[in-house]
Amino acid sequence: MYRPSKGKTDTIYVFLAVSFDKYLIANFRVSLNRDTLQAIKLTSPCQPKLVLSDGLTSYAQACEYLNISHKTISSRTNQAVESRSSLLVMFTQIREGSRSYRT
Repeated sequence: MYRPSKGKTDTIYVFLAVSFDKYLIANFRVSLNRDTLQAIKLTSPCQPKLVLSDGLTSYAQACEYLNISHKTISSRTNQAVESRSSLLVMFTQIREGSRSYRT
C-alpha cells in the first residue's frame, strides 16, 4: 500500500469500468480521492449508455453530469465487477515471502 508523508491520506482508490456484455475492464483510474470528478474521468472515455454501480453517490452525480443513465445495484448482483476487483488486488498485493525484487 502507498505510504505518503504524514498528514496525507494513506488510501489509494482504484476505479474499474467493466463492460457489461463481455465483462472486460474497459477503463481504470487510480486516485487519492473517491469523488464525482474521478467518476467522470473514469466513465467519460467509455461513452456508455448505462452505468451500473454500487451506492456511491459520485457515480450518480457523474452520470447526471454526462447525461448517462444510471442504476444502483447490490453487491450480490455486482459479481462481475467484484471478481475483476479481487483479481486486481491479487496481482497488486505484496506477497509474504518475497525475498527480492526479482521474485
